[in-house]
Amino acid sequence: MRKAHVPGPASHALIRLWAWGALVAALPNDARASKGFNLIENDAEAAAMHGGAAALVSNPAAARINPANLALLREPAAQSTTAYYYTYGDFTDLAGNTIRSEKPNKFAGSFFASVPITGTATFGFGVENSYGSSVFWPKEGPFKYFTAHEGQLKYFDFTPSIGVRVSDSFRFGATLNVAYAQLSLSQLYPWAALTRNPATPDGEMEFECDDVGLGGTIGMSWDVTPRHHLAFVARTPIHFRFEGDYEITKIPFPIQGVTRRSDLQAQLDIPAELTLSYAWDLTQKLTLGAEFSYIFNSAVEDFRIDVGGNNVLFPSTTTRLGWHDSIAASLGGKYRLTPQLSLLAGYQYTESPMEEKTYTPLIPGIDRHLVSAGVAYERGPVALKLAFSKGFFPDLEIRSNTVSAFNGTHSLELNVVTMSCAIKF
Repeated sequence: MRKAHVPGPASHALIRLWAWGALVAALPNDARASKGFNLIENDAEAAAMHGGAAALVSNPAAARINPANLALLREPAAQSTTAYYYTYGDFTDLAGNTIRSEKPNKFAGSFFASVPITGTATFGFGVENSYGSSVFWPKEGPFKYFTAHEGQLKYFDFTPSIGVRVSDSFRFGATLNVAYAQLSLSQLYPWAALTRNPATPDGEMEFECDDVGLGGTIGMSWDVTPRHHLAFVARTPIHFRFEGDYEITKIPFPIQGVTRRSDLQAQLDIPAELTLSYAWDLTQKLTLGAEFSYIFNSAVEDFRIDVGGNNVLFPSTTTRLGWHDSIAASLGGKYRLTPQLSLLAGYQYTESPMEEKTYTPLIPGIDRHLVSAGVAYERGPVALKLAFSKGFFPDLEIRSNTVSAFNGTHSLELNVVTMSCAIKF
């Protein structure tokens, strides 16, 4: 591995932190980093209930949530979902100075459709963005030079899938996940660390790359009795090998190997996930559910980049992350107030995979408690669903981070409104 010949320990630390930024900008801003890279569920009913969602889902979004339940759909159907996120992070350093992340308004969405193809099998497909990132910090402040001030991961997943009714009580399904991801990052570069002249203007690094990755999902649903429902869903990892462009501006003097632009290569993995879901029809009107997910976040061990000749600007092109596997656990309920109107509520706990010493403010890697409520209204072929979710995060006190600028109090705010509209044809 090439090592940089850059004068001064300060520049080594700053550039090493940019390598951090390149990865974490790709990691979810959400809600997401705690539960693998996932955003909130892309179906309003599932987002309101959480617990038991994989066992109960019976609309075209099953292509994403649990493809086995596509077999429940015996007529053509389509569903669109829009989610509005209001989320931001606050940071207070050890001296008491506070900054807040910018651009808190974010949107996500999906479209799914399903068509029965035989008496026992239903084909489904969709376009959705279950993962994604949009992180903006002020250019000036305690994080200057220590993290990206702008990072985005745009993710789109195309999901051809099939669900088959094996028997009256057992269903099996599979989905091919064809994922497109585009990663971009903007980061200041302190040329003054090289010139030793504080008047030297900062450079701007632009990191843009994309790739297509393949993965898969299998699901199984079993109606143990008419009132007890069990589901198991397994998702494979998705490997991205990004290629794109790296640019750096305002180079103060010729540096051997350094150019304004170079080709860029990077690697990022979306971790695998296993989910066990259970739902119990306690009465004709009340259904309770529970769900447990195990996310293989330990796959996110490090981040590697290659920017050709500009590698000389990095003390190392590999950044150690050292995430650990994590869990998510959910409880939920659905009460049928009338044949058309249902009330839903749920709770979800997600564990952060990050360690204190490697925590970064570009990822909201704080243990999350998510409380949700919603309504579902169905009349004839049309179903409308609305959910509101609020995240509760304990303040994270960091004192032993490898980057001293990140030591302080980190807090997060998350509010999500999810709306779905489904129609049967």
